Amino acid sequence: MLPKNPRLDPTPLELRIANEEEEECVGVLAKEAGVLSVRAHPAPTVAPTATPAERASELRKQAFEACGRGHWNECLARLDEAKTLDPAGESDPEVQAARRRAMSGLPPR
Repeated sequence: MLPKNPRLDPTPLELRIANEEEEECVGVLAKEAGVLSVRAHPAPTVAPTATPAERASELRKQAFEACGRGHWNECLARLDEAKTLDPAGESDPEVQAARRRAMSGLPPR
């Protein structure tokens, strides 16, 4: 297997190391068994999926950044989206403060 440029390889480092170790084991076993050629097939990569709470946490970070830039509509939209995924997170004082800041920054209707 040709060495890959790790900067261009989208595979997480842990999976690359595991695949390399797996290929080494297969090569050693093949050598001991007298096999002349072995073709290693890397394990399929499964992208980890974020839980609703993790996704909500990321949305809240984005909301805080938007509030920090004075982008009140974006801030509120991210907070609202996070609230649908993780209603309990709405009780966080930082979330409540961000929501108040955004609401006070919007022009009156």
